[in-house]
Amino acid sequence: MLARRVAVALVGIPVILILLFWSKFAFALTVVVITLGASIEFYRLISAQSIMVNRGLGLAFGVTMPLAALYYHLPGLIAWFVLASIATLTWKILSPTTHSSELALTILGIFYPSLLLSYLVLINNLPSGAWLVFYTLVATWVADSSAYFIGKWFGKTPLAKQISPGKTVEGVVGSIAVNLILFSVLVFMPYFQLVQRLIFALLISIAAVVGDLVESVLKREAGVKDAGNLIPGHGGFLDRFDSLIFTAVVSFYIALQVVR
Repeated sequence: MLARRVAVALVGIPVILILLFWSKFAFALTVVVITLGASIEFYRLISAQSIMVNRGLGLAFGVTMPLAALYYHLPGLIAWFVLASIATLTWKILSPTTHSSELALTILGIFYPSLLLSYLVLINNLPSGAWLVFYTLVATWVADSSAYFIGKWFGKTPLAKQISPGKTVEGVVGSIAVNLILFSVLVFMPYFQLVQRLIFALLISIAAVVGDLVESVLKREAGVKDAGNLIPGHGGFLDRFDSLIFTAVVSFYIALQVVR
């Protein structure tokens, strides 16, 4: 399993980075693909609980969120989500038999993961945005990997046993420490001074844990181990990018203050 994870990472990470530094449009399309895979898996997890969401409506608006972020920035992203919510409410009105839970979860599928992942595109729109996205990816991957290995080797205290038995307090603390050390020496991170880099590393590490736990809740409620199986050794898109869904938002708002 570990060998497959490493092999996929050695191929997938360079591809994402090449597209990131190639053009804003190419990276936005990359986010579209990730969003599509994650959204399909999200609605599949909900459907596994016998809740009938409007998957077509959710996917149609969800996969276009990154393009709204690319061309119309944060106001456009918010406006597109508002329009998606209105369209979903209209579906509810035209389908009186639709339960409120189905309505809410359809909208949630547009918000999570589609709108939140689109914050990667918003970061890329900022000055030196490609580098800021790069460091967001690095901090997220470091948080995930170090939490996994430190928790595996030294973890004894469960973080949230009922949600994700494999997560440990030692793993989380260790991942924060590793990121703090890493970003204390990254003096060439654009715009960020030492204190800002440390705050960035701390908040990204915490957001990564939250993202991981949120997906674990979804999988536990659906009664599955993995959200999908499209990425060998990693499961599905949600399994691979669950942390990034939250770290992207945190990174954008930190970067927005620093770049200003």
